[in-house]
Amino acid sequence: MSAKDHLSNTVGARLRLSEKGISAEVKSRTVAALDRLLGSLIDIPTAKLETMAARSRVQDIRSAQRIDSDQELPGDGGALARHDLEKATRRASNKRHVADRTLEHLAGEPSGEESQSGELSLDEDWLNYFEDYAEKASTEKLRDIWGRVLAGEIRKPKSFSLATLRFMSELDKSIASVFEAAVQRRASEGFILKPSKREMQGERLLELVFLEEVGLLQDVNGNLQITTKADGEGIWHWREGGYALVGKTKSEVKVPVIMITRTGREVAQILPPANAIELLEDIGAKIHSQVDSMELCAVVSEDREGFRTRTLKVLKRPSSEQ
Repeated sequence: MSAKDHLSNTVGARLRLSEKGISAEVKSRTVAALDRLLGSLIDIPTAKLETMAARSRVQDIRSAQRIDSDQELPGDGGALARHDLEKATRRASNKRHVADRTLEHLAGEPSGEESQSGELSLDEDWLNYFEDYAEKASTEKLRDIWGRVLAGEIRKPKSFSLATLRFMSELDKSIASVFEAAVQRRASEGFILKPSKREMQGERLLELVFLEEVGLLQDVNGNLQITTKADGEGIWHWREGGYALVGKTKSEVKVPVIMITRTGREVAQILPPANAIELLEDIGAKIHSQVDSMELCAVVSEDREGFRTRTLKVLKRPSSEQ
């Protein structure tokens, strides 16, 4: 993003979010959050902050060279002042980049789950903690993560607890990659589809136990199930976004799952969504013995009475039940 794309003031935040299908409450919280996060820095282009930090680093190097040549004390006040300036400008630049990522996610990914709480600003304590993490986000990956978090909190206040912010600040790549793979099997907001007994061994089992140990999953070796019933006509369905499994049965259908903890659910909000078709096919393979027939369908329309589907394919019973 070029320097000219950065906000010049809080009004710019409203302009960039206009015509994006975003509610007035979200726009108000956005402006309030950026004003709180950036303060007077909202009038300083990020390019200028980066230039200031770079200039400070050059001056500090020259100061160090001068100390070596002149045998000055390393505690020289001028060098310390330049060090403080570099640190402050670097942190300001980091926060500005996080703000930019926040706006990009708000404008580029409108959500239908916006809170109508009436709150015009976010919790001050929450923002204090968030600011500490944002100002240390020196890589594009971290800036994007914190931008997603702030965008999610703006859309729906209290989406991310302080405990989750702390957890995410300490999250390493190994945990993140294993958890991201696991939640691609999200069977609903608070659960992942449990692997079959044949799958629940070796490295797969170790990964799930590892996620339980770090506090993202719960009762990995339990027997938790989501139980659903067919309607009065014996039609059962499981929906994931714009797709659904539709089957015929006279009995309950039980889907084996593993619970995602509160921290895990909050972290999962910033991860890519599950592939709905692959997930439904996986669910279908695990519960096929509980239904008489089953189809993978696309949802074509919906109203207050329900939704209508178009069959994509008939799912056949696996050769060996899982």
